Amino acid sequence: MLACIFVPVSIQGQTVQTLYFLENTPVRHTFNPAIQPLSSFYLGLPITGFTQVGFGNNSFTVSSLVLSKTDLFNTIKPVTLLHTDAQINLIGFGFRHKNSYWNFNATAKSSLRLGLPKDLFKFALFGNVNDVNGNPQLYNNVLDLQKFSIGLNAYLEGSVGYSRLINEKWSVGVKLKYLHGLGTSTTTFSRFEINSGIDQLKLNFNTDTKSSYIDYQGANIFKPAGMGGAVDVGVIYRPFHFLTIGAAVNDLGFISWTKNINQMNINADYQSSSVSNFSFNDILNGVQSNSFTFNLAKDIYKTIQIDSLSKPFQTSLSPTANLSAEYAFWNNSFSIGLLSSSLFYGKDLYQDVTAAFNVRPTNWFNGSISYSLFNGKASNIGAALGIRIGFINTFVSADYIPLNYTPLQTPLSFGLLNPSGGSVAGSPSISKVPYKTDRFNFAVGFNIVFGNKQDNDKDGISNHRDKCPDTPHGVIVDKKGCPLDADGDGIPDYIDKCPDTPKEAYKAIDSDGCPLDSDGDGVPDYLDKCPDTPEAERHTVDSVGCTVKTTETQAVEIQAPIVAAVSPTTSPAVTNIETPVDSFTVNPTATKTPIEAQVPDKDTDGDGIIDKLDRCPELAGVALNGGCPEIKKEVQVVFQKALQGIQFERAKFIIKPLSYVILDHVARVLNENPTYLVEIQGHTDNEGKAETNLKLSNNRANVVRDYLISKGIDASRLSANGYGDTRPIAPNTSAINKAKNRRVEFIVSF
Repeated sequence: MLACIFVPVSIQGQTVQTLYFLENTPVRHTFNPAIQPLSSFYLGLPITGFTQVGFGNNSFTVSSLVLSKTDLFNTIKPVTLLHTDAQINLIGFGFRHKNSYWNFNATAKSSLRLGLPKDLFKFALFGNVNDVNGNPQLYNNVLDLQKFSIGLNAYLEGSVGYSRLINEKWSVGVKLKYLHGLGTSTTTFSRFEINSGIDQLKLNFNTDTKSSYIDYQGANIFKPAGMGGAVDVGVIYRPFHFLTIGAAVNDLGFISWTKNINQMNINADYQSSSVSNFSFNDILNGVQSNSFTFNLAKDIYKTIQIDSLSKPFQTSLSPTANLSAEYAFWNNSFSIGLLSSSLFYGKDLYQDVTAAFNVRPTNWFNGSISYSLFNGKASNIGAALGIRIGFINTFVSADYIPLNYTPLQTPLSFGLLNPSGGSVAGSPSISKVPYKTDRFNFAVGFNIVFGNKQDNDKDGISNHRDKCPDTPHGVIVDKKGCPLDADGDGIPDYIDKCPDTPKEAYKAIDSDGCPLDSDGDGVPDYLDKCPDTPEAERHTVDSVGCTVKTTETQAVEIQAPIVAAVSPTTSPAVTNIETPVDSFTVNPTATKTPIEAQVPDKDTDGDGIIDKLDRCPELAGVALNGGCPEIKKEVQVVFQKALQGIQFERAKFIIKPLSYVILDHVARVLNENPTYLVEIQGHTDNEGKAETNLKLSNNRANVVRDYLISKGIDASRLSANGYGDTRPIAPNTSAINKAKNRRVEFIVSF
């Protein structure tokens, strides 16, 4: 019985996991249809193009033979799946067209799945009179074999695959398949129970068997026994240049069988009192005769009822879900990868997880060593090698490579296997067999390829299309292979410390991508009309970089928008100083009664503006500013420079060092004017989500507040609020306007 576990009746083509990581292999799209081969064209010839075979089970290795029967039974899965498949390439080719890749393939496939319930091994190991501990169980020994199943499929597959590189981060793919059924046979049980004791045996089962096959006579051989379809879908995501994440679902489909159909529903209800001390192991070792087994089978057959049908039926493929992640380093010369492959067989899930270390020093040589994580008792090492010489690409790959071998003695029985590698005295030995292997997958291919996608700087853009062939590793590039330059100043983003430089400044920027400021007054050269401001006057320049010379009572006229505003602490009103108050021309006695007119209006602060018209009734001011203290022109200039002068790292709330000069000017102004209370407002453009912008603007306002506090400004005088993109000062319709809306404002109150 155990011998057949290790010599399955068919070959198995469970996809070789290690093959996934051979980047120069043109057949990787079998794992994920979104993957594009490196070569611009490939041709796989019949059989040699891509062949994979294998076999295995999920419960046993040869080393199981050294275990006692009880220990062996305890290692068996609830359902032992013997799986065998094969895949042979008939013809295949693919080609690249711009950002797309097409592939066309014809393949012959076969698969066998044999599901063996655990109680079947209980009966085989302990017979009908003992439990799993070897204790007699004379009158009731129930075996539940309902999950016993057989599934065999053979078909031809024709497929058309398409993958598309959407951008630098995303690729998608789909593969449509036509299935040409050659033959199928399935057996499942809705009931299968054996109740045995020392003097009786009860057998009760109900099973459905279905089969269909082509007619092998004459021209009928080209007519399918069934037809169907399937689809593979996949996606590749590269969040960073060195990290690739993939997901795919393959073989979602079915075959409808219509030719040479045989369907049977079989019922059996057998009971006998003539069974005594039956043991399968005794038959295996010649203790009980095979004639006993034959007579028992003949008696059971007499109770069987068979109902035959011949209507079409469907069988589903066993879909597979593949999830992968790969991290590359040293310009993709090396990588580590992880591949999870989940096979859905009926209601059961069989999973394999493979970790791999991959070597790719050049495009003509790829190598991979893998380890299977889930199967702890088997030989888990896999290996793959892909080589291209000229227009020839060849690869070989295997999972679960047998590394441990030992002689096996006959006749088969437990305890005859010596785990140390020697033989047991008195027992003939046969050739050495793999000792810790429960499965083996193997793939080989030989393809003709042209136009290999050579990519010296490993940026994902082939050399013949790469306009910047020496891009540093990890830098995000555009479709021409050049580093991104969002502001177009000629300094790529990965080294640009001022990624929002306006076009007007392109002729005067430094190596960091920031506008030059030759005299260090905080006004960049492209705006500076006085580029030679002396050091002593740098803190008193206006928005165009020229020194401001004025008295505190001089009228203020500034063309650009003013960001400072005043608001008395005793009133909720806020007034922008661009819009001076005109209401002081009103005759204060015009609405008074004659008696009230004789009572002088109150002017608490004595600034000549009566309280009811004074926006700052307790603080002497000027009429031009609504009775509040005048904001000096120098102060307005500093705040105006801060409007766009305070810059942050892109999408962060880290102040750029070039902004420290302006912030130091703001701190000096606040120290010189201790009555100023300031709200620091953060604003953004409308790029991105509103809630993200709101949070970013608030964080930026707060880091400015923290900086001013660090310069000695009392924290009670400063508040910070972010308004996101809710208060634009220009329409967000151009890069220039968006730059204006990304600002920090200082609102002054008293």
